[in-house]
Amino acid sequence: TNLYYTDARADARINTVVTKAFVNALYAGDAAQNSFEIQTSDFNAQNSKRYMVDTTGGVVTATLPGSPTAGNTIEFTNGAENFATNNLIIGRNGNNIDGSASDLTVSANPTGGMLTLIYDGATWRSR
Repeated sequence: TNLYYTDARADARINTVVTKAFVNALYAGDAAQNSFEIQTSDFNAQNSKRYMVDTTGGVVTATLPGSPTAGNTIEFTNGAENFATNNLIIGRNGNNIDGSASDLTVSANPTGGMLTLIYDGATWRSR
């Protein structure tokens, strides 16, 4: 018999090594894939987050991080299809957006449904 790979031995090893706590620890601090935070009022956007912004109640300002590093990414989507009536304002917080030293006003649905901002080390690039 194979003492190392019997079903009972394999089950015992799996049950003691791969526990719920072990798996949870692997993903601690990571946002769930494809999840969005819903925002309905002004907020400070954080790196590596996805936001569904609902401007039904009025203009919403999302303030970008003040000290981004190259590769930081933030995503926004139009939560209520209302950006044309009540805009989403992306506050630049001292950094340029697409090379411009002014805030970005989003007044229509983003192309493809998502506005992605990626910091390239000198400016936030929108796509």
